[in-house]
Amino acid sequence: MIERNLKYNGTFSSNGVLFNETIRLVGVLKSDELEEALAKDIKENKLLQINSEETRGRAIREIRKRNKYAEPGFWEDFSRASEEEQRLMFFYLCLKTYRILFDLHFLVTVKRYHIDTTVPETFYYKMVTDELASIDKTVAAWSDTTLKKTLSNYRSLLRVAGLLKGDQLTTPFVPASFWTQFTERNEYWFLEACFQSIK
Repeated sequence: MIERNLKYNGTFSSNGVLFNETIRLVGVLKSDELEEALAKDIKENKLLQINSEETRGRAIREIRKRNKYAEPGFWEDFSRASEEEQRLMFFYLCLKTYRILFDLHFLVTVKRYHIDTTVPETFYYKMVTDELASIDKTVAAWSDTTLKKTLSNYRSLLRVAGLLKGDQLTTPFVPASFWTQFTERNEYWFLEACFQSIK
């Protein structure tokens, strides 16, 4: 099992969710010539369809980063999954890649979900980031703009994953068999992340 990233970084705030961009690259992500194909698309823009080469480069750097936390066979399973399942698998990869998302999700969203399914107010997330800033110099160095963009993108990610509709946190509707890939690796944390009951 590939462990999640335990270091904080602020790149999720500047590069956004990138779900649709990732979908366009699934064929490449399954390829044995991944790096060559990604470098080629930065130049040729046949897959990503992002106008700016600089922006394409930033997007691909983030997708590369996320790919490091994909289990062997992840993209093959991803390509066979339904769209609802793909969205959750994408959410899983983001939680593993960005510690700040993992912490915000479990320290605020999951905790509050069991009290009130309304998406938590910004205040609660700010309290947590202030606590994290007191113990981690990377978080302490983030500007208010970085924190606001991180939270905005995090909420967008919840919507992409199907866990937030309007202002209400919701449980995803996928077959029970979908969760087996995570329980077989003892990654019950992801079921909890998706507001599933763990028996």
